[in-house]
Amino acid sequence: MTTQAKMATGAYVLYNGTVYAELTEVSPPSFSVEKVDATSHDSTHKVSIAGQTSFGDLTFKANFVNDTAQAALRVLALAKTVGTWQFVYPTTSGLPTYSVPGFVSSLSYTSALKGTPAGMSCSITPTETVTEVTTAGNPLTTAFFTIDDEHATDISAFISPAAAATTYSYDVAMPADNTGITIKPVATTGTIYVDGTIVATGVDSGAIGYAVADYPAGAIKTVFIVVTGTSKKPILYRIRLIRGITNHA
Repeated sequence: MTTQAKMATGAYVLYNGTVYAELTEVSPPSFSVEKVDATSHDSTHKVSIAGQTSFGDLTFKANFVNDTAQAALRVLALAKTVGTWQFVYPTTSGLPTYSVPGFVSSLSYTSALKGTPAGMSCSITPTETVTEVTTAGNPLTTAFFTIDDEHATDISAFISPAAAATTYSYDVAMPADNTGITIKPVATTGTIYVDGTIVATGVDSGAIGYAVADYPAGAIKTVFIVVTGTSKKPILYRIRLIRGITNHA
């Protein structure tokens, strides 16, 4: 018998182009219909009719890394900011994206047991109807994306595999002395985000820091390119910067 189960590997939570990764557990909002008692005196058994519908919270847990995305969660929670959150399955899964207008209603951190990573938990409470988005998103287009280091030198040759519209995960072997990069993505339609910031198509992103003090030899920094479109599933490209041991040529 062949299983039709879908893997959640590569699933993310997205807020305004900012990607929440390092997820260890995530649950899309549940859906329920209120059962209203409509039993009359002449009924021979209890009668219920459908009442109001409601959606549960979008919840997720993640390894606590305190990057800019995770740090911003506390700001959103304290400000009671209402925005659009999305739970994005892997692009290749064919599963829908859940779009949730809501606010951070719960945010907590856990003190790790010895030998285990610290964690964080977050709940997003919907303020309106949760939408199931099924239309395919807009991928990158030729020339997809290029990377320059802080010396304005094109280091796209270090990208593996080569940039392509339907390749969603990359490794980049970075020179040991690089302190930052810029990424130039290209898409004919949709809004492009690089590391959570909107970037015009074919234009370099702002400098993305990659200091040796924070990322020594062998350390990995992850950057996301996100392409969004109206009523379409977001397309996410993950780029892992891996610092090598050889300096810039």
